[in-house]
Amino acid sequence: MSTSVNLPLCVGLLLGSGLGISGVAAQDAVTQPVLRRSEEQVSTWLEQHRDRPPIVRAFVQRMPKGGDIHTHLSGAVYAERYLSWAAADGCCVDAVAIKLVLPQDCGKTPNAFPAAELFKRSGVYAALIDRWSLRYPAFAGKSGHDQFFQAFDGFDLISSSPSRKGDMVADVANRAASQHVSYLELLLTTQGGATQQLARSIG
Repeated sequence: MSTSVNLPLCVGLLLGSGLGISGVAAQDAVTQPVLRRSEEQVSTWLEQHRDRPPIVRAFVQRMPKGGDIHTHLSGAVYAERYLSWAAADGCCVDAVAIKLVLPQDCGKTPNAFPAAELFKRSGVYAALIDRWSLRYPAFAGKSGHDQFFQAFDGFDLISSSPSRKGDMVADVANRAASQHVSYLELLLTTQGGATQQLARSIG
């Protein structure tokens, strides 16, 4: 069985591909110097403003960015936002243990007060944020590993609530948009608590 080949077509494709490659190479030769000058200008600007963090932050925030991938949703919400939701949901705070208390347990917990009053009690408010975030690198003598996982245990009462999942997605997405992040890959476990209970019961 013979196979016919359209020689003019093959030659045309080869010539076309060669022209295409030449065109790309020529375009790169034009754009590379422009990109290099832009990089040099940005580098110079950053060096000139290195000692002015607020200005640098505003500059970087406005820069277009690519994607934020493999982001655990519960860890991407700020501690301050969790505390505002805790107040709205009627939770309380144990002022001694520095942890959240479910609404139904407020009356049973010594030293508990409504989370809505947190904003009047700056010491407890700051202590909760310190426990739920990485805002201070020293972590009061603890390792970063311990601080990280303790933070998840702290705000789990709010982050595991099904009624707050939509708020969490909206909060993270809005912040990403304000920072010009064009792509988000958020990870969340639906019915995580129920799944864990089932796994424990099965053994």
